[in-house]
Amino acid sequence: MIYNSFARVYSELMDDDLYNDWARYVELRAGNAKNLLDVACGTGDLTILLANKYEVTGTDLSEEMLRIAEEKSKNAGVSIPFIQSNMLDLFELGNYDLITCFDDSICYLKDEDELAITFN
Repeated sequence: MIYNSFARVYSELMDDDLYNDWARYVELRAGNAKNLLDVACGTGDLTILLANKYEVTGTDLSEEMLRIAEEKSKNAGVSIPFIQSNMLDLFELGNYDLITCFDDSICYLKDEDELAITFN
């Protein structure tokens, strides 16, 4: 999987301002949401920002991305459960007030059927 070998440089290639913008976007639209699932959380940058306002769980397919996310959350002093899972199969993760999925993650789905499964 490309993201396992790419994980170390992934954060360096991303624009930090995007994470702040996405966090503000969520905050403006979240209403009374208390717990949040961040799907395809990558190396956890947005997940960590969201943990300042919500009880948040991060999930990603890549073990390496999640390992880096765990390191970053510990360094930031926040406790976030990170769970390896495929966005096509989130049924066992429980219920959340809000689910986010940012960046280009949805683009990796193969077709409209996978998109429908993910949204369901």
